[in-house]
Amino acid sequence: MTTGIATRGSTTASGSPITNGTPTDIRRRGRARRLSIGALMTVLGAVGSVVVFQQIGDRVPAIGIARTVPFGQQVTEQDLRQILLPTGSELALVEWERSDEIVGRYAVTDLLPGQIMTRDAVTADRLPGPGQAIVGVAVEPGQVPVTPLAPRDQVLVVDAGESSGSGVDASVLRTGPIDVGSRRTVDLLVSDVDAPRVARLAEAGRAVLVLVERR
Repeated sequence: MTTGIATRGSTTASGSPITNGTPTDIRRRGRARRLSIGALMTVLGAVGSVVVFQQIGDRVPAIGIARTVPFGQQVTEQDLRQILLPTGSELALVEWERSDEIVGRYAVTDLLPGQIMTRDAVTADRLPGPGQAIVGVAVEPGQVPVTPLAPRDQVLVVDAGESSGSGVDASVLRTGPIDVGSRRTVDLLVSDVDAPRVARLAEAGRAVLVLVERR
């Protein structure tokens, strides 16, 4: 006569084992399972740490730009920050250990935050260079575009008193604030040959700056 009660370790009619046991046995199996999972997570964490360490180890400290350095301005320590770049990336980087070779040089273009420093972005030559001159031109409203001029913008210096004649090519170096007379001074980088003419136009108040190309 079949009682319908399965004993521990017996099977069903289909041959599948019947899960059975005391509460103590169940708790033991639960603890063993948790310990196994914990051990597995520890191993995975160790492997992940090794991978991260290897990735960091494959990077090289390089020089990045921390804040804006306008064209022609001298680079200081505060303008630079250390960044990590992958080795073998073929980027024209400068190693962080060579930052003392960059500090004190002059930007040949606008250096912006987030950029990577390259050796050709700076020069040891202070502006004006050979064959160049810097002329400050004070302009009133109407003598300069409403569009703000930025360093390296190319302008044409035109004589407002002449009805004909060509202007003088110049590059904007720096733009000063507006003074109490509503004028502002723009430092222009010109050839030393054109410098006297631009200076005379500036002194006479006849220099008009025409924006011809943005850099």
